[in-house]
Amino acid sequence: MVMECNYYGMFLGILVISITCVFDDIITIKPLVKLTGQVLAAIVAVSFGVRIESIDFGFVNTAELGEVVSVIVTIVWIVGVTNAINLIDGLDGLAAGISVISAISLLVIFVLNGSPMIAIILITALAGALVGFLPFNFAPAKTFIGDTGSNFLGYTISIIAILGVAKTYTLAVIILPLIVLGLPIFDTLWAIIRRLIKGKSIKAIFKADKGHLHHRIVARGFSQKQAVLILYGISATFGIFAVILLDSGIWKALSFLLMVIVAIGLGYKNFQEEHSDTQRYECVECKYIYNPKFGNEKAGIKPGTPFEELPDDWVCPVCGEGKDMFQIHQ
Repeated sequence: MVMECNYYGMFLGILVISITCVFDDIITIKPLVKLTGQVLAAIVAVSFGVRIESIDFGFVNTAELGEVVSVIVTIVWIVGVTNAINLIDGLDGLAAGISVISAISLLVIFVLNGSPMIAIILITALAGALVGFLPFNFAPAKTFIGDTGSNFLGYTISIIAILGVAKTYTLAVIILPLIVLGLPIFDTLWAIIRRLIKGKSIKAIFKADKGHLHHRIVARGFSQKQAVLILYGISATFGIFAVILLDSGIWKALSFLLMVIVAIGLGYKNFQEEHSDTQRYECVECKYIYNPKFGNEKAGIKPGTPFEELPDDWVCPVCGEGKDMFQIHQ
């Protein structure tokens, strides 16, 4: 009966967050209003019994959380993951792809961990739905998830992650879902720190910028598709690392991670060698081509300026799109 209440709370919370984000997609509500909706949705889930009740870091005894701390930690987790998936939704197919990789990783963890069958069914259903949806959302996208879709994905994954490991007192209680969702969580935390330093106020946290991981990867000369695939690979690495950690221990997991880091380093070195400073970049919106050889003197960009060194606020001189809308000209 308690488990059933948990799922009622999840579904009611989905309703709350969906209503909030539908308004955001239609009329664009203020960030603080949307955050309030996210918190209310989290409170609904918590009031029905969705809780992080203990934390086991593996090297210390399991820490039982008091009721107040449990409620706060759970709300922070739900709202944090919801925003993490929402904020990473900056390129076609990125949020949906990261979510399906995370869902599949959690599915494997649930099976290995002997989690409740209903949690396994829910995460499998979510992964299956995303696999069917992703071909239509991948660049060039025919269908978009919007704020409603990205918030739904983050909210649902955050709660299923809790429910799937809620009755186990092992490393999986909080650490493994945290690792699986490491990419969007890191991107969100860095965005908060970056905006606080740059804006020097709490309000700055809610101001969008071009400093997310996908923006930076595109700015380094990768196309949007390449950037999405690179982030898929990083997300999959986090997921596999978590599975190996659960099944085989820390040393095998670290060995796997080291091999991936070496492979990424070698691959990036080859990429840099193949792309000289004279590589041209094309705006996907208006097809304007930026040639480093000639620069963009009207905007104060001298000839010989590599695309990667253009100011963050530089825009296409034809249509006004930012650097993230440029890809390597084929």
